[in-house]
Amino acid sequence: MKNIIVVSFILSIALHPCICISAQDYASIFVPSSEGIRSAEFTGLVEVSGGFIATGHIDTFYNGAFGTGRIWAAKVSTDGTVIWTRFFRDVNPSQSWWGRKAANADEDGVYILGDYQAHSGFILKLDKNGQMVWKTNTIVTPNNSWANDLISTPDGGCLAVGYTQSSDTAAYVKLDKNGGILFTGKYKPESDHSLRFCSVDKAFDGGYYIAGIQREFIPKWKERFLVVKISEGGQFLWRKTLHGGSFAEGDQKQSNAYSISALPNGGFVAGGLVYKENIINQQAFLMRGDDYGDTLWTKTLFEELYPFPGNGADNIVDKVVVKNDIVYAEFVESDGSSTAKNFLVSLDVLDGQVNWKQTGYKLSDQHSRNFSRVLQSGQPCFIGGEFYIDYPKHGLILTTTSDGLWIPPTIDKFEGGVDQPEVITHVTAHINVKRILQVSRDADFSTIAYEQSDITKDTVHLDLSSLEDGKYYLRAGIIGGLGNTIWSEGMEIFMFSTLSLRYAVQVTAYSTQYGGGWSASEVTGPPNVYPSYGDHTGTWASSTADGQREYLECTYSNPDKIAGIVIFETFNPGAVDTVYVRNPNSQQWEVVYSATAYPAPAISRALAITIPETSFSVSAVRVAFNSPAVPGYNEVDAIGLVLATGVPTSDIQKSTPGIKISPNPANNRITVLWNIPLSSGCSYFVSDLNGRNLLSGDAAQGMTGCDIDISSLPTGSYIVTLGHNGVYRAGPFIKE
Repeated sequence: MKNIIVVSFILSIALHPCICISAQDYASIFVPSSEGIRSAEFTGLVEVSGGFIATGHIDTFYNGAFGTGRIWAAKVSTDGTVIWTRFFRDVNPSQSWWGRKAANADEDGVYILGDYQAHSGFILKLDKNGQMVWKTNTIVTPNNSWANDLISTPDGGCLAVGYTQSSDTAAYVKLDKNGGILFTGKYKPESDHSLRFCSVDKAFDGGYYIAGIQREFIPKWKERFLVVKISEGGQFLWRKTLHGGSFAEGDQKQSNAYSISALPNGGFVAGGLVYKENIINQQAFLMRGDDYGDTLWTKTLFEELYPFPGNGADNIVDKVVVKNDIVYAEFVESDGSSTAKNFLVSLDVLDGQVNWKQTGYKLSDQHSRNFSRVLQSGQPCFIGGEFYIDYPKHGLILTTTSDGLWIPPTIDKFEGGVDQPEVITHVTAHINVKRILQVSRDADFSTIAYEQSDITKDTVHLDLSSLEDGKYYLRAGIIGGLGNTIWSEGMEIFMFSTLSLRYAVQVTAYSTQYGGGWSASEVTGPPNVYPSYGDHTGTWASSTADGQREYLECTYSNPDKIAGIVIFETFNPGAVDTVYVRNPNSQQWEVVYSATAYPAPAISRALAITIPETSFSVSAVRVAFNSPAVPGYNEVDAIGLVLATGVPTSDIQKSTPGIKISPNPANNRITVLWNIPLSSGCSYFVSDLNGRNLLSGDAAQGMTGCDIDISSLPTGSYIVTLGHNGVYRAGPFIKE
């Protein structure tokens, strides 16, 4: 049931990657265990219906030694819930398989480019359930993770690029969706060249741009930035080699191309490195070319900061992606030791001017060399292929915002209180920032009712004592790379005292409980999860999803007569079919509500149940659930009582059994009835569950009821309040 999103987790026999992957989210680390697995790496991520498929490999222990690779794949939902996991290995347990790249396949499957321990390449195709459809060996022989690439093609197939290790020949292969080879190509114009294809992208006209490295050994050693274009059918069209002189002849400029991204109207942006001053020093390098490979601009990143880098320094653009006229480049900086820093750089596609530069992590002794892709939201996503902590490798996923690697904070929990509710927020571990919390009456935060800034801790208390009861919106923010405030999603919060809801102080009996953060005791007190929907701690859940009928028995302080019950259902609602109150005179449970359980829409809801005013004070309520009728765990956040307040001598209060509300879904109306004719006019109003009045009207003297048009109200739970001679009676109803 519960896949709790945390920062780290352990690989064991089954794979449980707690990765929370969304357009604006925090880093998650794929952590190896100490039992037979020394490293775990993410190497690919594709977006599919209902979530993502992440791929990579693990380094395992076999026959007394480490070094045996296994490919893994896992599908997760958009909120990080694991849907399935798979491992793939050779029939020979001592033979390693290493996963290198991933690309979308047809029907929500995935292609995985891998290689054997002996560096001969292959491609796996998995279906949407992670089952292997086929495996095809290719002529492309990737030597390591940065020297090969894989993309999906419009016909449902895929295209891989790399090089053949034995002959130093650049190569590519195109497969159809059934694994058949449509075309292959090898490129080595002269015998004294060593060519490598490192990256490929689909061109605007159906062809393909390929970036790589051309090395020349005779008569002088040279290394050139290589860009090639092939047609849609695999025919060679042109090649361009840039920035490659001869060190022996005094030309110190050498270069490599590691990544390429096509532009929608033709041309490309490619990235890699340029050697500066001598062979062991490098600078991160970008160039934009037109559709013929001619240079439009070049950019050496942050050369002014490193005019003469240390011995063996590596400054590389490892991946480049263009989206909406913005160039995102992963810039890897190493000082020649074991420490490398990653940066995300944003540049203007027209002239290569830098918009911002942001470091990806503040942890020391780290390496990460796979900036993956742009998600549908238009934001880039890091896939950390090598992330070292105390030597073992950890996989890393880190999504970004449009403002750089300043991930919006999250609001993990809001614990309501009378004046000082507790808020728990979360910011990405690698970013050291202060937080801001705002409370507004409006969803767009146009009217700020409360603000607290300079927050450095996860847990904070808000002083809301000056605010009136009602519905508000809460958000958390941090200052981003461009100086903008980056906000979390707004969260609805409620103060219920206007409705006189009384909450349980103890759960005295229950059928079963899941335990941990889903214990029966979580039902006590006001809602702390509602209106959020989903499988959240802070709610009650039974021990099994659909194993049996379930129940909760709750007690309340300060017993009083009640006119309704509100049950806050936050996951798989609809299972409540019977509600009882205990008669203190007989100590027997009396049924006040019964219904047929059925799956309700997948949103949190406050099930508002109106009942005739009880003739006795209520201190205990029993709620029964037909759990098998509503698939999944039926989670409850709180159970509130609607008090029957008023003066006994009033006309409405003397009504027996009190007010009765009859919804008419077909005509979008409700009828409110009472038994005693009014001695004078009566006002009424309809409010939502936070006490905000939405409708109002009057009932004339002598009437025993009124008819209210609720067509303007959206679907949800509401309260009708009647006021007569200073006495108020309230009853809940649901508009479906």
